[in-house]
Amino acid sequence: MILYAVGQARPGDIPYFCAPVSCASVSERPGDAIFSDENGVLVLVPEQTKAAANRTIQILGDEKKSLACLDAGEKYPDIIGTTAIVKANLAPN
Repeated sequence: MILYAVGQARPGDIPYFCAPVSCASVSERPGDAIFSDENGVLVLVPEQTKAAANRTIQILGDEKKSLACLDAGEKYPDIIGTTAIVKANLAPN
């Protein structure tokens, strides 16, 4: 979603500054981190931001490893472990 300004505010026109707002039924407060892409919008409170950033870095690292394995000719189910899980569940007890 792209947002555009529809006018220009003058000093004194804005009754609240750094106040909570709500967009599409989601409340945002000052200090929240807001991320968006073609899939949607994510709002994180400050206490969640560091853990989310660390998880994102881990996912990106894992993705690089997976892409290298795919480039080397490995099959995706083998890379993520699905093949081993299916084989284990199909094996006789």
